[in-house]
Amino acid sequence: MKVLDEVISEEYRYRVVIGRGVFGKLGELLEWSPSRTLIVYDVNAPSWGVEELSGSIPGATVLGVEGGEGFKTLESVLSLVSRMTSLGMDRSSLVIAYGGGSVSDTVGFAASIYMRGLPWAVAPTTMLGMVDASVGGKTGVNYGGKNIIGSFHHPRLVLVDTRVLDTLPDDEYRRGLAEVVKHAVIAGEGLLAWIEDNIDGISSRRLAEDLISMSLGVKLDIVSRDPREERGVREVLNLGHTVAHALERASGYRIPHGDAVSIGLVAELRSSEKLAGLDPGVRARVTEVLRRLGLPVSLPIPLEELAEHIRLDKKRRGDKIIYPLVYGPGKVEARPLPLDAVLEALKGG
Repeated sequence: MKVLDEVISEEYRYRVVIGRGVFGKLGELLEWSPSRTLIVYDVNAPSWGVEELSGSIPGATVLGVEGGEGFKTLESVLSLVSRMTSLGMDRSSLVIAYGGGSVSDTVGFAASIYMRGLPWAVAPTTMLGMVDASVGGKTGVNYGGKNIIGSFHHPRLVLVDTRVLDTLPDDEYRRGLAEVVKHAVIAGEGLLAWIEDNIDGISSRRLAEDLISMSLGVKLDIVSRDPREERGVREVLNLGHTVAHALERASGYRIPHGDAVSIGLVAELRSSEKLAGLDPGVRARVTEVLRRLGLPVSLPIPLEELAEHIRLDKKRRGDKIIYPLVYGPGKVEARPLPLDAVLEALKGG
């Protein structure tokens, strides 16, 4: 079992516990006794996880939902708030999100607005959730665009039970690896080279616990230095996501997030060659890693069709957009750039 502890601010401290069987340890890992506990779970997630989580906290209430992008709506949030109210939950209560990123995004947002902030925890059931969505405190729902309504609300506890990986289809597992490769580009040569040297162990899931721990370590370090994305540090985590979110919207969310991030990462590395003088060999190297992991690397939708969605990106500031530029592995900087210049640089990506 691996434990990552990181102080985010005076108000928040992350505790991430990674290993096999950690769901059953929820009760002993909490630092207080909740007055009420609500476990919101994806009905498509392994049922044994719900049983172990609820069994570790006597009296917990469970609520099943249908996960996916269709769950990320204001209607879902209001329904959750209604349930919290009917249960008489207060600010010493606890909400737990058991599911993928769509469940944690929505449940976390509901927790953030109920009584101006209710403690919550995450038990991710997808690789994407384990290496990315569970950490960072970004919560929200879609409203005419991806994550347009939301807030920053960090979970108190993240439980990554790697037994869940045994239940994931290959496609679901590999899609989470796109975020890992993104973290490697941001972190630098060490993690990127480790992934290159251990493709087989990663693909077979044998090294999954080590991979998750290293990937989350990168994100936690960045989040701790910029918990609300106000200092320009954390915005580097958006690498690949300007194109990815546009792809998701343009496809009606038929392109899964992990696939979109993989494609977006390659496209945005190409733009850094034009805007930051990035050595083309870096893009070639990252592209090969993504291919070996079974991820897509080519745009399935012409850039001209994506441009209108990029113009609606929430990172836009007037005629500029906050855009991560890659100068080399471990050398990533988010800068306000003219939107038209970014779109021009993305052509051919």
